[in-house]
Amino acid sequence: MTKTPIKISTLDEYINFEDGTDKRYELEDGVLLEMPPGTGKHEAIITLLLVHFFLEIQKMRLPLQPRPNGTEVSIRFG
Repeated sequence: MTKTPIKISTLDEYINFEDGTDKRYELEDGVLLEMPPGTGKHEAIITLLLVHFFLEIQKMRLPLQPRPNGTEVSIRFG
């Protein structure tokens, strides 16, 4: 069964996209593509990067906060 591609036209649509699952997507040429889950090796790399990001953010006192999934960084304002 083929899924209908989900088209995204604006950054706001991408940021606010929610399909009610914990699936992760990437945007390619305006179409959301479901990303496969990571492997154990991917998780180890993600953890290593998260630790380095966290330490550098603290050291530089940046207004950034690593998210719990360890793969994204959000900006805190105020």
